[in-house]
Amino acid sequence: KEKANENYKNNSGLNTENTLDLFAKSKNAEPSIKTSALLDTTSAFIDSDANLNTRNLTILAQNSNDLNINVTGASIGGAAVGVASGVSNVYTTTNAFVKNNVSVNTTEQIDIKASSIDNQNILVNSATGGVVAGAGGVASINSNKKTNANILASTILNAVKGISVQAVSVGDVTAKVDGLGVAGLTVGVMDAETLIQGQTKI
Repeated sequence: KEKANENYKNNSGLNTENTLDLFAKSKNAEPSIKTSALLDTTSAFIDSDANLNTRNLTILAQNSNDLNINVTGASIGGAAVGVASGVSNVYTTTNAFVKNNVSVNTTEQIDIKASSIDNQNILVNSATGGVVAGAGGVASINSNKKTNANILASTILNAVKGISVQAVSVGDVTAKVDGLGVAGLTVGVMDAETLIQGQTKI
């Protein structure tokens, strides 16, 4: 569980001829484990009552998860194993925003972006050998993410070359169970499931 924040504090003033960048990034990688649970918040924002004059403004909140779960269960020489299972739960929140009563003037571009990218792979191998069959395997992925990019009330943004506000959520998930029978024996119940839900909004 983690929090990553990058912000420009309230009641602040800034004048610069250069570019102002606010980046908040978090990356999670947990290879070759049986169970994974991610709960984190990543936020990049300008706090309330700020007055900014700059050439470019970029507010980027980025969360990326790269999860690989590999589980192997084997039954050899008459000794059976229980159910081999791999479970991944991802509950992340990614925010890029400008709070209330903010004034921003740029001579070029304003970019506000919240990005959440998931790569999740679960492979469960259930195998038997000898006398007794394995009990089976379960692979489960539950992805429930919130990705938000927004501008709150009473805020003024001026950009000569344009304003871009984006909320992007991408998920590439695979849940797979392989069963192997040896000497005419087979594994038990095998189940692979993915549940992808959440919210992406501007």
